[in-house]
Amino acid sequence: MTNKEIVEGLKAAVSRGESLKQAMMSFLNAGYNRKEIQEAAREVQSLSIQKVQSKPEQKPLIKKSKKPFLSRFKSKKKLKPVPIRKPIQKVSQYEQKLTNQKKSLLRSKWFVIILVTLLLISIAGLVAILLF
Repeated sequence: MTNKEIVEGLKAAVSRGESLKQAMMSFLNAGYNRKEIQEAAREVQSLSIQKVQSKPEQKPLIKKSKKPFLSRFKSKKKLKPVPIRKPIQKVSQYEQKLTNQKKSLLRSKWFVIILVTLLLISIAGLVAILLF
């Protein structure tokens, strides 16, 4: 009579993807009797063979299409080619003139601000000289 613990352990290891030989070595390293491990391994092998033989033929989960792979993605409608847009060329320099005018206006504002500031500083200096 085989040890149920060893049989269940071997089944679990094989279901996790470990080979039967590796599972047997694990039990041997854990201190189990070699003959009990071998008997359990034979039982696991016979159970797995019985399962394979008793399983009816299963249909594949994915249906295979008779059409070639790329033909499934082709559109049935014919697509019209999209014209390539060319960059718009400026006919007039009107916008450039406006930006130049804005720049010159901004420069003149700063010029006036600086002149007024210098004028106020010089007036303050004159008043300080006259008072002292």
